[in-house]
Amino acid sequence: MNNGDQDLILFIPCIVEILILISCIWAGIDSSKIELKKYKTSLSCSPFVLFLGCLLVWIIVFPWYLIVRGKIKSGTIQLKDGMSLSQPVITTEPTDSRIEKKCPHCAEPVLIDAKLCKHCGSKLDFQ
Repeated sequence: MNNGDQDLILFIPCIVEILILISCIWAGIDSSKIELKKYKTSLSCSPFVLFLGCLLVWIIVFPWYLIVRGKIKSGTIQLKDGMSLSQPVITTEPTDSRIEKKCPHCAEPVLIDAKLCKHCGSKLDFQ
């Protein structure tokens, strides 16, 4: 084995450790933003505890956090009794403003909230 191979063998674990550390920091910050501690879940803990748990047993805690986070974002996990969020959680569900209709003049699809057709420039009045 030459020195280049040895350097590469030492370099790869360093990259993996850096990625684990970054993902643990992200999980701690993100759990604070979504207020994880206020939800009825087995992973209901403070951001610092989540960070430490993720750092110590990353292979278990990080995927577990991602699953719980997905359930919070989709709205399937309830808040603990008497808890309320300081800011609403943004869901990934589409809003009504993304509904499209065909333009009555050129038959091209346009958003239902549009005032003018982006294809032909006609004035729109969807009710």
